[in-house]
Amino acid sequence: MGMAARKAFPRKKEPLPLLTPEYLQGIGTFARRYFEKLYGRFLSLRSFSFKRGFVLVFDNYQEAPEASPFHEVIRHGLSEIPAGINVILMSRRAPPGLFARMRANRLIGTIGWDELRLDFDESKRMIHHRGYKRLPSELLRQLYERTDGWTAGLVLLIEALKAKRGERLASHTRVPEEVFHYFAGEIFDQTDDETQDFLLKTAVFSRMTSQMAEGLTGHPEAGRVLSDLSRKNSFTQRHEAQTTFYEYHPLFRDFLRARRKESFGPDEILRVQYRAAIILQANGYVEEAADLFAKTGKWPDLVRLIMEHAPALVSHGRNHTLAAWIGNLPAPLAEEDPWLLYWTGLCRLPISPAESRTYFEKAFGLFKSRRDAAGLFLSLSGMFDSVSFHFDRIEEFDRLLPMMDELRKEFRDYPSPLIEARVVSCMLYAICIRQPWHPDAQYWETRGLSVAESIADIDRKAYLFGVLGTLRMFSGELEGAALVIDSFRKAVMTLDGTPMAKVLLSNLEALHSFLSADFEGNRKATDEGIAAADATGVHLVDVFILGHGAAGALSAGDAKRADDLLKRMRLCIDRNPTAWAESYYHNLVAWKWLLQRELIRASLHTDLGTKFTVASGAPVTEANHYLIKAIVTHELKREGEASACIAKVRRICHAMNASQAQFRCLLAESQFAFDRGDNAGGTDLLRHAMALGRERGYANAYFWAPTVMARLCVKALEAGIEVEYVQNLIRNRGLLPDLPPYDCGRWPWPLKILTLGRFELVKEREPLEFPVKAPRKMLSLLKVLVAFGSKGLSEEQLTDAIWPEAEGDLAHQAFATILHRLRQLLGNEKMIQLRKGHLRLDSCLCWADAHAFEDILERSEASEASDSMALLEKAIALYAGPFLGGEDSEPWAISYRERLRSKFLRAVGKLGHSLEKNRELEKAIDCYRRGLEVDGLAEEFYQRLMLCFYASGRKAEALAVYDRCRETFLSILGVEPSPQTESIRRIALKN
Repeated sequence: MGMAARKAFPRKKEPLPLLTPEYLQGIGTFARRYFEKLYGRFLSLRSFSFKRGFVLVFDNYQEAPEASPFHEVIRHGLSEIPAGINVILMSRRAPPGLFARMRANRLIGTIGWDELRLDFDESKRMIHHRGYKRLPSELLRQLYERTDGWTAGLVLLIEALKAKRGERLASHTRVPEEVFHYFAGEIFDQTDDETQDFLLKTAVFSRMTSQMAEGLTGHPEAGRVLSDLSRKNSFTQRHEAQTTFYEYHPLFRDFLRARRKESFGPDEILRVQYRAAIILQANGYVEEAADLFAKTGKWPDLVRLIMEHAPALVSHGRNHTLAAWIGNLPAPLAEEDPWLLYWTGLCRLPISPAESRTYFEKAFGLFKSRRDAAGLFLSLSGMFDSVSFHFDRIEEFDRLLPMMDELRKEFRDYPSPLIEARVVSCMLYAICIRQPWHPDAQYWETRGLSVAESIADIDRKAYLFGVLGTLRMFSGELEGAALVIDSFRKAVMTLDGTPMAKVLLSNLEALHSFLSADFEGNRKATDEGIAAADATGVHLVDVFILGHGAAGALSAGDAKRADDLLKRMRLCIDRNPTAWAESYYHNLVAWKWLLQRELIRASLHTDLGTKFTVASGAPVTEANHYLIKAIVTHELKREGEASACIAKVRRICHAMNASQAQFRCLLAESQFAFDRGDNAGGTDLLRHAMALGRERGYANAYFWAPTVMARLCVKALEAGIEVEYVQNLIRNRGLLPDLPPYDCGRWPWPLKILTLGRFELVKEREPLEFPVKAPRKMLSLLKVLVAFGSKGLSEEQLTDAIWPEAEGDLAHQAFATILHRLRQLLGNEKMIQLRKGHLRLDSCLCWADAHAFEDILERSEASEASDSMALLEKAIALYAGPFLGGEDSEPWAISYRERLRSKFLRAVGKLGHSLEKNRELEKAIDCYRRGLEVDGLAEEFYQRLMLCFYASGRKAEALAVYDRCRETFLSILGVEPSPQTESIRRIALKN
């Protein structure tokens, strides 16, 4: 059909797509797109000279075998017919069963014998139209009855009338086919012996040029004979194309073949068929030539034809045709020729990879005995493909890789660049999937890059780029993978990539964007890849594109999208199950349930995934599986099992130098250590993990859990580990622990509100400057939000605080305006939440020193002694002075200011007493001094400070503290210190 389209539309340079193996899983989609392009070429001519529509005719449809996939292709093609185009299938058999639904829905109609049969009046008009207007009515009736309204029979009878034989012919009773054979015989019998010989011999051709007919028969007037037969309507049709050719009506041809058996002996028939096969081959009719070579038993000629045309047939996806040719050969011959074995294996590869491997193995053995370098490299590459084509049983690579190494030692030079590309891609894939630690991995990667850049075949180029990019991502080299993807993308754009190339590119982009935490890119690549697969029928990597998309959605927190993609992934696996895909699926589902804290379900999927992981034999799959299993079993408190799993991950990561997997493994180990109370061990592991992440620029990994990562980031910042990298990680991934890390001074809050001792805003590490004409009420709104605490306040409370005299509606309008302007100033409306009339600062985005101060004090009260003291020290250090610097005199400000002051004084006293009790007098002295800096009238602090100096033998300093206390009290309060303070002074003076 593609050849016909090229002739019909010579201006369309782009050929119609070929049904190559990558389309076999989506043959319906391929067919629809094929016919869309074909119909589009018709419709593009409509505006010129073909305004009345088009008819596409498939003649002799009955020749398609009942079980042929051709019927499925046509069925889908018929479902896409646009307006202005009609399609007719001409067949001597009933429509195939595949068309039943379309017939039931009246999408197609059938015109059978009853509809095609002429009635008597129509027969009369036809005979009159042929020039016979005065025939007797009785003869007309006889002609009609004898032909039963069969148009072809009537035409033949009318032609016979010219020879005055119509009356005799009409008197015989015949059914239509018998009538045809009779008149065909009459035509044949009325010719001379030379013409009869010509007809009998040329009937071996389904179509022929005059030169072909002359070459077969030796008749010098072959062109004239064929032209006369066509002109006389003797069931010979002339076709005008670039070369004029002729063909006999199929029934006439059948008659001639039958008569040939009667006229020629077996040897003569074989000679004619063999000579015709040679002529057919010379004229490009290779399929008919192959059929005749097989019929005549000329096996060397058939083998020669197979060898010549096998590469083109395979590249065009015509594996069935090639397999049929080879299948016609005697079994011993087909099994003794290594090239026939090789091509048979290649034909079986898309259908049954395991079966194809047997043929490749046999071919390899025979090529080896002949030292045929091309055959050896190609058959061994076929063995590699038989493993990789189905994504399964990849442990076979352990046997094949050394075989290829030995072969390269034996033959230093490749027979051709295409064979080298084939070998390089096979070796790279096997190393990537099975042996990332292969000693020559770097050599093959370098060679792969060189070949990928230089080779012209876009599909081989795409395969190489795909493997190279995957290899680099498996090893954690994301920047290197990005360079490969960029080259891949340019090649697809420059060379007008095939559907296979485009789908492989989307698969690579989806994986890379997931690992790089580019979730928008991940979504785009996943959607484009699946859309391309659905549009073209190339579904070979659907399961992995969907898996990468699901991984991206899980990392981004998009649970609904992850669920949708995982469901589609499950359907793909059910259609084409492999251990590798099953393992990937169960790992992702376990991750999903882990994030939702459905630990039993997560554990179930890790258990299901284990057997598939072992069966897959892929180290990267094993590393991912045992990592998620370690995390889940740790959460279930099965620490022994978790330790065993993490040990396996560590060994695999070390062997394959998979730095990104190692990064995630170190994070998991750090989490486990902190959970069991090993802070020193957890910190050391965390230091290694964050150093690796900073060096490689990692922002994501499989089984990323935001709350766990936030907690580890807090630990890292508290320990001063890779502070800048960790802070960027927090910002880019929007991390926040279950509880706001108020006491983590290095946590990169988007907004900091400083209210203790002053009022200042810090946004993204830079002081936020208020507009010169910023409304005072806007600042008041922010201050009130802080003053009412982290839980917030109602809109009524806020408007009462800021607009106490305003009416309700006016206050609400003013509030809405000010809130809008404040959100604009802050640059993120989420920082101030308003839900059901309740207003609060988002503790995930805003850090207020006053709130942090209160939170840390609350946590100190609930903590053990040692932790409590540390938290008290943080709280005291945070209190830089009275709320808003003591300037605002509004009731809400004064109330909150006093509350914070009271808490501060209690905290200083509690911490000081604890330090004194532990004999940490210097720290206690510093604590009391800090308290007095904030509140110079806190007499208790003077007293404790004097006692600390006295206890440490520093009597003069104790007396100096008394003098300061007395001076302060007299100048401010006009009173002397209390008797208790005087008593401490006397003790210091006495001693």
